[in-house]
Order: sequence, then C-alpha cells, then structure tokens
Amino acid sequence: MKVVFLDIDGVLCLSRRKRNMKASSVIDSGCLNSLKLIINSTKALIVLSSSWRMFKESVQMLEELFKIEEIYGFYQSPSSSSSSSLNENTNSDNSNNEQEEDFNIGFYDKTPILSTRRQEIIQYIKNNQNDINNWVALDDIDLVEDIKNIYDLGPYEIKNHFVKVDASIGLTEEDAYKAIEILNFLK
Repeated sequence: MKVVFLDIDGVLCLSRRKRNMKASSVIDSGCLNSLKLIINSTKALIVLSSSWRMFKESVQMLEELFKIEEIYGFYQSPSSSSSSSLNENTNSDNSNNEQEEDFNIGFYDKTPILSTRRQEIIQYIKNNQNDINNWVALDDIDLVEDIKNIYDLGPYEIKNHFVKVDASIGLTEEDAYKAIEILNFLK
C-alpha cells in the first residue's frame, strides 16, 4: 500500500483561530483539492501524523469534510496487525497521551506519539514495513533537519519521501505533483 503521512496545520489548515469553527472554515479548499489530487492519482491511504490526531472532535470534523469532498483514501480500516503494533509502540510516558482518548479514527491510521514527528513516522513505517510499498510525508515542519534525536534511519531515509509545505500558503498543486511522483515512481 501507499501511505500519505498528513500534517494538518500549515498543510491544509492555514488559520490560527480554530476553536469552535467548522472544518470548512479552517481548512483551505485549494489545499484540500491538492490533497485530493494526490489521493486520486496514487490511491494512497492517509495516516494522520498531525497533532489533530489526538483530539476526537478534530478528527471527526476532518472526517466529515473529507466525506463531503469525496476524499476516499482516508476511511479504510487498518489491519488488526497494524493497529496492534501501533498501540504497542505508543509512548505512554508522553504527557500528550493524557489528552488522547481511546477512539477509532476514520482515517486509515495515525502515527504513535513519540518525541518528534520524524520519529513517529519512522516508527510507523518500521511497525508496518511489510504492508507499506511507498510513502510520502506532507508537513510544514522540516523533517529532514529535525535534529532533536538523530539516529540511523537506514532504509527509511526521510529526505527522499518528504514534501515540505510552506505554512503560509499550504499544500499547493506543485507540492501535490511532487508527492505523486514520490508515491508512484520512487521505490
């Protein structure tokens, strides 16, 4: 399977004010169309890597919008082996876990909560390496320069699978074509 690791803030959501707002008012429609282009062109599944994954209401808001917009790569159920390996590797000492509820998300899956986004993505790939054929990370955080915890990434080198999104404009059509090229042609 192909996987898109999706951040929300700075990729789809350009608004700083999100409280008590509907998804359609905080998610940029142009950015959403670029994501739809990626999913339709690659048949990839979406794994939430965003901090939004920790809040049930935020995930539900996204699910509703994605259904309306007919973005189909997000609501397939993960295999039981994927879910169990993900849950086993979630860091229970992380203070963010207190905010995370035990709920099923409509997205294919979500990354575990670790020290850095890069670690979360790499751990997810390691946990699901038999299922993932190719992947791309869409994020406004520079995952290549993330040096908070340097370790050997081996075959999971992130720089060849990463599209850095400009947070001031969000996911563009140009970004989408880069992601499509990675998912369809890079092995």
